[in-house]
Amino acid sequence: MTHALHTAGGRARRARRLILAAALAGLAVAVAVPGHSRAAFPGANGTIAFERFASGREDGHSAQLFTRAPDGTVRRLTRFAGGAWDPAWSPDGSLVAFERRHETTHAPDELFVMNADGSGAHAVTTGCTRAAKCLGDDLPAFSPDGRSIVFERIYGPIVKRKLRFSDQRGSRETIEQASAVDLMTVGTSGGPPTRLAHWGLDPQPWDGAPRFSPDGRSIVIALGTASQPSPHSAIGTALHILDANGANARRITPWALGAGSPDWSPDGTRIVFTSEGGHTPFIYTVGADGIGLTQLTKNARGRDRIGMQAVWSPDGRQIAFARSTGVVGRRFPPPMDIAVMNPDGTGVQVVTSGRALDLMPVWAPAR
Repeated sequence: MTHALHTAGGRARRARRLILAAALAGLAVAVAVPGHSRAAFPGANGTIAFERFASGREDGHSAQLFTRAPDGTVRRLTRFAGGAWDPAWSPDGSLVAFERRHETTHAPDELFVMNADGSGAHAVTTGCTRAAKCLGDDLPAFSPDGRSIVFERIYGPIVKRKLRFSDQRGSRETIEQASAVDLMTVGTSGGPPTRLAHWGLDPQPWDGAPRFSPDGRSIVIALGTASQPSPHSAIGTALHILDANGANARRITPWALGAGSPDWSPDGTRIVFTSEGGHTPFIYTVGADGIGLTQLTKNARGRDRIGMQAVWSPDGRQIAFARSTGVVGRRFPPPMDIAVMNPDGTGVQVVTSGRALDLMPVWAPAR
């Protein structure tokens, strides 16, 4: 089992590779890595965008962005050295925001926006420089009106912490994380960003990206803290709801559940998320008021399969997620496909397949 906080650039990518591998293998390690989630904008179901590692492995390889159309057609959108990561659709499905890594120059990660067909890619954030100790701008998501993008700005230096579990054996984890994280917004056309909130070393955003509610009044994010250790982790993580200006954080899930990767339902009443509370990642939903916690995915017949990075469909009738294609442990890491299911966890159908590693789905409304 593993949880994650934040780094950026190449180090963040290596860390994210490790979080997936550790989660699949059930290893007791912790690494620093951004979490992922997407907001579902209401409408008819359109195209699903996702990350693909064509080699079938994450570690040492760059992701590129692909789309899967309703008719099943899969199309590649990006061909960037260093990769393209964390896609996010605009409310009308005409634009994709994403994170670009600069592999050769080792410059901080940048947020880019491109057209839905992959054309016209350009940077939209400024001010993240090594001189400012900024490691990168990560995890974009559009506001419901499509005029701005919320994201996280990550600051160094990277800090290593040795933390204890709350178990009787006094187990320890070594965790790498950023020195600070800012919650930011920037106009869709770019320009200087505005800071909404700031976190230091602890607590800090943890395996959960900021996402506006469909009415634009709230933001959901997962926060992690060493002040809430459990028998299976030195860090407790929980979903929090903030006002749209970044103030008044309210916790809505138990710390021990290890919640991350949240996504709002299109009507704003429920949130789907991944739980890594001491087990293989499972998918849950919870009311926006913290009531009605429900587990959707489980292991079947002793098979330890992953379900993670879940997002709602625009019509609210399905949930897309990343799912391991085989029994965990037989391949490290196993291939992952994008699958869809009903909001109660039934009717699972795989919509991408092959030897590739497919992750971070996000569902656009039909255009």
